[in-house]
Amino acid sequence: MDSPRTTAPFVEPKTALKLAGVVLLALTVVKPIAGIAFIGVAAATAAAVLQLYLPIRRAEKNGGDVSWVGLHLRTWKRDLGYVAVFAAITLPLYAIAYHLLVTQTHGVLELFGMHTLARHIPARSFAWHWPADAVAAMASVWWLAQTVATHLIGVALPEEAFYRGYLQPQLEHLYPPKTRVFGVALGKAAIISCLLFALGHYLGEWNPLRLGPFFPALAFAWLRNATGSIFGSICFHALCNVFGALLYTLYQ
Repeated sequence: MDSPRTTAPFVEPKTALKLAGVVLLALTVVKPIAGIAFIGVAAATAAAVLQLYLPIRRAEKNGGDVSWVGLHLRTWKRDLGYVAVFAAITLPLYAIAYHLLVTQTHGVLELFGMHTLARHIPARSFAWHWPADAVAAMASVWWLAQTVATHLIGVALPEEAFYRGYLQPQLEHLYPPKTRVFGVALGKAAIISCLLFALGHYLGEWNPLRLGPFFPALAFAWLRNATGSIFGSICFHALCNVFGALLYTLYQ
């Protein structure tokens, strides 16, 4: 499979890295106040908007449009096909790994005296049940709709626009991809953008487990370079987040 060229038609990798620093600083400041009523919501929204605004602004400033940062639907059928394959392979494996993590890891860490790390992984047990009545069922449906909307529009869209739509192609000007993974060109630029993406989750929360998004980010990077669009990475990113939220609710 020949992957399309995704390096941006404008070249500013140093600017992209500086803007990545701005985004990471904003996240570091915003996350500690995210739980404060009104202020926290406004701050988190501002951080999300910043990540969406910056790549669009940079493309427009260089004479382009949003398609320059992968915001287009020209390849949506291929994107969704790839997302379906990734989901079928990774989500069942993630569910198994999550079950073992939350039910077994806490006890193992305590057994080996790793009490500080164990505090980040509280012991949980599977506790799924059907909604008790129609009101509870409607509440569950509403929660799911809100969760999907939040992660699709408020999380996946801005993060993918910045890290995969803008940062990754800009870094490919510095580090052209020389390796092919299942026919798609990937390289150091994708790794760096994934590391910065993971760092953005860790900063402000200081939980080492929040570095975990590095691994799904590799799939997002592949999707970006497979079609030249970020539609697939947005969809798979949101799907992963919603699936994780569903799993979290199933364990107490």
